[in-house]
Amino acid sequence: MVIMVIKSMMYEQKCSKCGKSMKMIPIKRLDSKMIIEYYCNDCDESITFY
Repeated sequence: MVIMVIKSMMYEQKCSKCGKSMKMIPIKRLDSKMIIEYYCNDCDESITFY
């Protein structure tokens, strides 16, 4: 699972609705794990990697 997140972070994510690049938002949990969320401002669409 961690390898999938690292590989996904290296590449630019595109929105499935409009096709524009999504903004990456790293979130650090209290147990020191990272959650990566990609967010599209235009479509209000998000993809989350745990």
